Amino acid sequence: MKPKEHPTVGLLWDWEAPRVEWRQVEREALLGRGHYATVHSATLCLPGGERVPVALKQLIPKPIVGKCVPLEEARVLGALAGVKGVPKLYGLTDTPPHALVMSRCPGVTMSVLRKRGEVRMCLVAVGKLCSILSHMHARGVTHGDLHGSNILVSVPDGDGKDSMSVCLVDFGNSKTNAGTELLKKDAHQLLKLLKNILRTMKEESDSNIFQRREEVTEILDADLTLAQIFSLVGCILRR
Repeated sequence: MKPKEHPTVGLLWDWEAPRVEWRQVEREALLGRGHYATVHSATLCLPGGERVPVALKQLIPKPIVGKCVPLEEARVLGALAGVKGVPKLYGLTDTPPHALVMSRCPGVTMSVLRKRGEVRMCLVAVGKLCSILSHMHARGVTHGDLHGSNILVSVPDGDGKDSMSVCLVDFGNSKTNAGTELLKKDAHQLLKLLKNILRTMKEESDSNIFQRREEVTEILDADLTLAQIFSLVGCILRR
């Protein structure tokens, strides 16, 4: 079953990941390195001759017991095929060392935006994340590791924040067939991120938002759903 057929999550146990031959992949610069994997920019040469920019995620050699981690992440991306804000899965490399090949998301991390003092842009991104997560949850999939380094934000040159694109990356902690508690965990993590953005901002970043944050202090300590977080962000931005 191909990802474009939108397999139901319940059938992913017998889902076979599409394969990419290593000779199709031209590895480029290192984009990031975590505890368990490296991510490189790369170019994928498709069978028809088209060349597309991709990200190549490869595990750092360590003993992983009980599952094939790249396959698990590929299954998650396969289940989320077509969801805006989630990388497109091209496949797994056909021979070891196995690597995940997916579309390369543009932009900079939310962590970088926060360091720049781009508070309003971060808040708009949080609002867009509510929509992305809602579509994921509708398919029974969680992210499970929401923080600034796993959120890429891009605004085309000369365009306003309404044209901003947001992309979630690193689905290594994602769960399929997720129950209510796991779905709530995503909302909790997003709310925590929102709290940190507001509580650590400086007045010179945006004096209006700095003043409004005092109005929502108590609300931030409540147990909010994604829809409520979206509404709260809208109130802070005064759309």
